[in-house]
Amino acid sequence: MDQTRGGAPAPKVSVIMGAYNAARCIGTALESALAQSLPDIEILVVDDGSSDGTAEAVARAAERDGRLVLLRLDRNLGPSAARNRAIGAARGEWVTPLDADDRFAPDRLARLVREAERTGADLVVDNLLVHDLATGTARNAFPDWPADPYGPMGPAEFSRRDRPSTDIMGLGYSKPLIRRGFLQDKGVRYAEDIRVGEDFDLYMRCLIRGARLFFVNAPLYHYTRSTKSLSKADSAANFRDFLSVNGRLLEEARGRGDRDLVRALADRQVHLEGHLPFMAFREALGRRDLGSTLKALGAIPSYRYAVSRLASAGTRRLLGRAVPPGDGRASPGTP
Repeated sequence: MDQTRGGAPAPKVSVIMGAYNAARCIGTALESALAQSLPDIEILVVDDGSSDGTAEAVARAAERDGRLVLLRLDRNLGPSAARNRAIGAARGEWVTPLDADDRFAPDRLARLVREAERTGADLVVDNLLVHDLATGTARNAFPDWPADPYGPMGPAEFSRRDRPSTDIMGLGYSKPLIRRGFLQDKGVRYAEDIRVGEDFDLYMRCLIRGARLFFVNAPLYHYTRSTKSLSKADSAANFRDFLSVNGRLLEEARGRGDRDLVRALADRQVHLEGHLPFMAFREALGRRDLGSTLKALGAIPSYRYAVSRLASAGTRRLLGRAVPPGDGRASPGTP
């Protein structure tokens, strides 16, 4: 249903952005959205209780371009709440997130809308060109798909292909173009009780409810990988949100009787649980906390296995007996 704001017709795309203390970088993000080759857009920026000049910077930009709308939250509620506020105010046929420290390629929205309409998609995902501020390098986040576009992809395959770690960006990092009517009809919104993994959660709940998702190979979203973003994803405490999200999705899959999805999410849960001790080890090592480092190291499954093998070998040497590996008991005839 068309909506108007100040008599203007509904735009094709609503760009949604939650911004918290982003005055330093938000200008570049806004410029990239306003400079799109597809002009039929609106940009909804939700100031998430910032204490710097974020809101003022957006307000000044809005005075120059009426497609930009500033919304404000009284206090910091997190990215999910901010994006949900923007979705609630959006009028476009499509919505797509843009983080305040990232930017779009000039033809990104035109290309994604074209692919969405050609394929009948509910979500269209492009690649991310990841700019690493620490090294000054840029690379694609995901390998090329065997077809372009590739899809439709169901929830089980999406889950199997998403394996976040300290070195690999999962598909949940993507920033798709999403049909707003689908979100409305299915009642899907970002989960506001988590601060990490909310994107994967949203995409998976869309797929579980029948969304058609396609990938394109072009890296049209420029993602900034900074020390701050690394610490967010690599924090053991925050990483537990990934586990929480996966657990909830697993329970929903079981309730629906989707055996393929249950297997995929169960395998992903094992991956996440196995990765968590490694993250705790890295954090403790960074703090130079020897006791916590050794404790976290001992919790890593591969390390426990190696230590048990070494201990077993040492026992055999000390006893001078043939002790079967992993057994720990002396050979028959030992007094």
